[in-house]
Amino acid sequence: MQEQRIPRRAVVATIVRLGYPEPSDDQIDRWDKAGLICEPPSSERRGAYGYTTQQRDRLVAISGIIARLESERVRGSEIAFWLSYGGARDVPADLVCEHIDTSVKVLQSGLLRILNGLGSRNEGFLLGVIGKAKKLGFMLARKVLLSALPYLSRSSLARETIGTLISLMLQTSSKPTTYGSVAREMRQTASALRTDSTPPPEHALRYLFETIADFSQLFRLDANNRMLQAVQEIVSEDPSEIYWAVELVAGMLPAAAKVFPWMVDATTLPQLSPKDQKALNRYFAPMQCAVMATLRRNPYSRALAADVSIGKTERVVADMQQMKALTDQIGMTISLERVLHD
Repeated sequence: MQEQRIPRRAVVATIVRLGYPEPSDDQIDRWDKAGLICEPPSSERRGAYGYTTQQRDRLVAISGIIARLESERVRGSEIAFWLSYGGARDVPADLVCEHIDTSVKVLQSGLLRILNGLGSRNEGFLLGVIGKAKKLGFMLARKVLLSALPYLSRSSLARETIGTLISLMLQTSSKPTTYGSVAREMRQTASALRTDSTPPPEHALRYLFETIADFSQLFRLDANNRMLQAVQEIVSEDPSEIYWAVELVAGMLPAAAKVFPWMVDATTLPQLSPKDQKALNRYFAPMQCAVMATLRRNPYSRALAADVSIGKTERVVADMQQMKALTDQIGMTISLERVLHD
């Protein structure tokens, strides 16, 4: 027996009753043509013959996404991403990839705007110059401390430590950098963070440098950004591969939020403005998908994904706890109170 179809007006009434904005006929038709309403895209208005229960539920889900994002016009690619994040696998994978790509570019634009606003004459475009990277790194460190960690802003050690790390990331993200050119600064900074103020072993410093240089490639401000390259590779090879990253992140973040609540709810960071909280909520998950796309062939990432896929998130929580312990230790070391006490 064929399922009775639900008229469009009844679907819209359900959406409104749930408190979501009423979608127009044009919006619904666009979602349909984009392949977001289950089944193959329709060449004519489905409203002429109604919707299945599954299609109605999908329209309600889309309306819920739009209401949560609080945006006047949400792109089909962003809707596709959040549907896939919620478990849908019948949305176009290329649209999911498109939104993840866009999210990386939003990060790039935001970082460049901040850097250019700190310096003068668009210095954010000149990170390959060591002097510019150092200048902007320390200016950015001061901005971060004042806005996000005000209790550290008066600590010279905090400014020096965070400024050195940001400067190194900016420098290595833009231009190949040798360990020898930054070894002295790294040794001084790392020594200051040790309880006995002695320099770490040389091999440890080299490993730290390589880690920072590798991590900085996620923050490149050009087309060679590692996240952009990874997403583009997936698009050219098999767009559906992106679902691996989406499923992993969707399983990881709720577990990670047990240690860092802001990963799923940026309002837990009151030091951020409402605008920044909204942006973090909107783009953090797709950004993490881009990170995981770069790690899709990493053995540890594959093992982690296998665990998460069956609901085992202990490893995620343990990793986050280790990260928190490390950041707490560093924060205590460079805090004003610790400096004054010493």
